[in-house]
Amino acid sequence: EEDDIHNTVETWYKQPGDVIKRNDVLCDIATPSFTFGMVTDDEDDAVMGEIHVPEGTMVPDHTPICTIYHLPDGYKQTVK
Repeated sequence: EEDDIHNTVETWYKQPGDVIKRNDVLCDIATPSFTFGMVTDDEDDAVMGEIHVPEGTMVPDHTPICTIYHLPDGYKQTVK
């Protein structure tokens, strides 16, 4: 329903393949009331997967906007 669509992904700061660390801002989301940075609070590093919602696209609440991949337990990654 059209009335449910009122959030916009404004800017992506992470792209597929980027490493995501705790408190990294993934993107900016604009709502009718305010704009905020979508932050991850995961304890472990992750990798940005697919972006499902391009910049400038309006979506309903609770829409998955991207996929994030977590590394398997015991896997050590060196980021340069």
